[in-house]
Amino acid sequence: MESGSVSFHLPIKPYLKKYLLKKYGDSFVVSRNSWLGTYIIEILDKDYRKSNAQLDRKSSYEIKVPSSIVIRNGFDISSTKMKKLDEMIRYIFVSDLSSYIEVSKASGLHFKNTAHKSFNKQNAMQAIYQFLEFYGIEEGDLRVESLYRDYQRQKDSDNDANSKKQKVA
Repeated sequence: MESGSVSFHLPIKPYLKKYLLKKYGDSFVVSRNSWLGTYIIEILDKDYRKSNAQLDRKSSYEIKVPSSIVIRNGFDISSTKMKKLDEMIRYIFVSDLSSYIEVSKASGLHFKNTAHKSFNKQNAMQAIYQFLEFYGIEEGDLRVESLYRDYQRQKDSDNDANSKKQKVA
């Protein structure tokens, strides 16, 4: 632990831990310079409350809070807020994945198809595999088919919302 900071371990799903490790390193130092730091600062509390909620602690990620923030905002985070933080990180993960899929498809990227010794246009499934590989997330951590279905549902939902807006205008 750094001097001048307090650490806690955020219980988090293993694939999200890999995502955070690649994005921020072995630990995250809270500051207002990132969405994660700002979000954590907002949920810090000076009043300590013992909680009976059970959190899955099989996997965790270290968060360091500088003493200046602890003095101003406190250090306690309720188990309910910890779960919300986990959900927020999952939301950002999915958002980053969706952005990667859209950008890689729109950029006309190609990938090497070793089975047929050819180059194919980028597609959503290939983009998902590339994204997961970059973050060191394996098929056992998270099912690719589930991510693809989530992506398709979100895309369909966004298309429905956009078509409704156009009908109103």
